[in-house]
Amino acid sequence: MYKKTYLAVIMALVLCSGALSASANTADPQMLAKSIFLPQGQEISSDYFGAGKMVDMASSVKGDIYIAGGAVTVTGPVAGDVVVAGGTVRITGDVDGNVRAVGGNIEIAGFVARNVSVAGGTVVIGERSIIGGSVFAAGGNVEMRGKVLKNVKLAGSSVIISGVVGGSTAVYHFGGGESKFSVLSGATLNSGLSYTSPYQVDIKEGAVVKGSVDYSILQITQKKPKLDIAFKAMWLMMLGAKLLATALLAVLLKRMSKQIADLMIGKAWQSVLWGFLFAALVPFAAFFLLFTVVGIPLSFLASVLYMEAMFFTSIFAGIAAGRLLYSNLKIEYSHPLLPSLVGVLLLQGLMLMPWFGFLLWLGMFWWGFGGMLLFARDLLKDWR
Repeated sequence: MYKKTYLAVIMALVLCSGALSASANTADPQMLAKSIFLPQGQEISSDYFGAGKMVDMASSVKGDIYIAGGAVTVTGPVAGDVVVAGGTVRITGDVDGNVRAVGGNIEIAGFVARNVSVAGGTVVIGERSIIGGSVFAAGGNVEMRGKVLKNVKLAGSSVIISGVVGGSTAVYHFGGGESKFSVLSGATLNSGLSYTSPYQVDIKEGAVVKGSVDYSILQITQKKPKLDIAFKAMWLMMLGAKLLATALLAVLLKRMSKQIADLMIGKAWQSVLWGFLFAALVPFAAFFLLFTVVGIPLSFLASVLYMEAMFFTSIFAGIAAGRLLYSNLKIEYSHPLLPSLVGVLLLQGLMLMPWFGFLLWLGMFWWGFGGMLLFARDLLKDWR
């Protein structure tokens, strides 16, 4: 149970690396995973793991499903949990377990027996959805239109509630300007409403709120100049360290850097999946090792290596991205140093963007982590 929860929380934008691999399709026809379609009437008797440009799951699954893709659709019944990451995610089939999803646009439009935990740019709990447990949703735009038997917790820049909530309703609304928090006509909140927002909620005529409405004002404060300067200085120091490390790798370990970048490009989706799994399991394992006397040194070692991996994954992602960029623009280069530095600079700049920057960092972390793992696996095979 804890493993599945941690996997769901840490899942995010796989689409970033998928887009990079798609752009380099002319360089290696094997690098982009094919679209996957599992037809209605077919039954999968165990857990299912899949990744592709497009994944359409219409089959019946007796276990859990773990899917990553550009566009993911689940229309068939699932006896276990659904864990999904993608650019667009739509789940309309009946799910007997939990649903955990991260993506650009997410829609839940079916029956879910237990809990729904989702995060994305736009999140919609559809009108036809029935959630037997609780809903935890965060995103830029969040709409709760369905029926939830237990509690609802929402966080977003724009939040709209038009459905029925059997338990408590809590909302964290951080929107500004035109962003709104509204409870529309037809909505029924059976156990009150508590919310934090810069503005008071707009409860429309015809909406029913049973119980108290508790309001906490969200103060929007300006950043302190000293903190802003400190952040910029730290960012520049980190950028300098990454550029220096990139140069050393490109010059002193040119062959290894090329092999890892080739694996990341040629096996993009496989790299992301391996990176996602190990990125989730290593902290989980390190935490539980702390409760054993023998495992404390191992936990410390795993934590240190994990932090090192977080530093180098963005570097290898930049090296691979730079090679893809130069390849697609058909720019010739005599040494891999220049495209490597350009790729790292490009990704570091994009990661400064709000929301997208974090999702990009997470996707690049999985991509780079997976590439290093694939390289280590191939290295061990050669030694054997």
